[in-house]
Amino acid sequence: MVRLRLLVAGLVLASGSAGLAGCESGVSVRDQNWQQDVAYLARRLPLVHVDGLSGVRRMAWMAAADRLEQQVPRLSDGQVIVGMARMVAMLHDDETQLVLPPSAIYLFAARWMGGGLYLIGVPAADRWLLGARLLAVDAHQVPEVVARLRAVIDYQDPGEARGWEVGWDQLGPSQPGYLNDANLLQWLGITRSAATAEFTVQTAQGRIRTVKLTAGGLPGRSFPRISFVPSPLYLRNTAEPYWLRTLARQRAVYLKYNQCLPGAGFQRLAARALAVMRAHPTYRLIVDLRNNPGGDDQPFQALINGIRADPAINRRGRIFGLINDFTASSATVDSNTLRKSTNALLIGQQVADPINEFGNDNHLLRLPHYGVLVQFTTAVINGAKTRYGLPDSVVAPTLHDWLTGQDPVLAKALAYSRSHGP
Repeated sequence: MVRLRLLVAGLVLASGSAGLAGCESGVSVRDQNWQQDVAYLARRLPLVHVDGLSGVRRMAWMAAADRLEQQVPRLSDGQVIVGMARMVAMLHDDETQLVLPPSAIYLFAARWMGGGLYLIGVPAADRWLLGARLLAVDAHQVPEVVARLRAVIDYQDPGEARGWEVGWDQLGPSQPGYLNDANLLQWLGITRSAATAEFTVQTAQGRIRTVKLTAGGLPGRSFPRISFVPSPLYLRNTAEPYWLRTLARQRAVYLKYNQCLPGAGFQRLAARALAVMRAHPTYRLIVDLRNNPGGDDQPFQALINGIRADPAINRRGRIFGLINDFTASSATVDSNTLRKSTNALLIGQQVADPINEFGNDNHLLRLPHYGVLVQFTTAVINGAKTRYGLPDSVVAPTLHDWLTGQDPVLAKALAYSRSHGP
């Protein structure tokens, strides 16, 4: 159940807008090829997807494909790709996505806080933008921008859509958020070009300003220096799939789980964490699953088994799980298992995908002519649509927390009193 964030490295787009002359029909080879790709997507995806067409009726699916085929001669290559992404989004299953081709990106990291988008990473030369709320892109207000982006994101839970929009708290050319993708913004008619765009913000000081940003950061080129808000503990060492730290002053063992990878690495780290817990009976174990996009849910079971095997550890007030709106896929399942199978308390925000009905094993469908890739669902994980990953104590960082590097979620776990609760 890996949450893939891939780019199509080998996408081959036709040169020119008209292409070569076609057959007697007068349809160009370029148009014929795109139409055949659309038809292949419409025919093949329902066959390889574990649940067929899941959230859409076949008649509506085929009608959408037929409309797009007819529109191909009037569309640019990018607009055809967007049209196919809209088709895929009709499935509403989270784990099936059309993989966007490489693009220059707008160099900022945005974060949803409440109902607003705030900038937490900006070009070093524009550091004054940190903490600003995004209001508009090329004069299109944020609600309109979001509506156009969500039309091409396949999602069941709104939290999943928010994650795709902002790149799951990452900023880089290999995995941009949809809001950063310069090509996509132009293909959707949000921006006038894929080179520059005007972003209107309300600064942290309350001023309304408009700044023109130039897209950059193409793969293979040097990445400009970016200024970020201060990083709390859980956003450090993000390149490591998991890591451990003993917080002796706070009498806690902190186990950060960034990615659910197969293999014995996490099991060994979990064993170390439990050994420290046994050596220090007053310590609490904090398992942090925030910003974990998922992967293999089997390694986590070793931690669950170890906790359950020791009644001195498996006590209310000794085990905590931390989750947020970027906990997703198998990490959602892991957080639910921690809560249901042990005496752990979950603290934080609702996970990105509380329903988490589907999963995938990294399977990709390649369209025959232009190499467009579609990740597709291969497993039904939660057919009953039971809601997972609901926190026992809801805590969400504020803008002030982000700007000062504070972590109220971790603080809540560290301050927990067994007699009074969190």
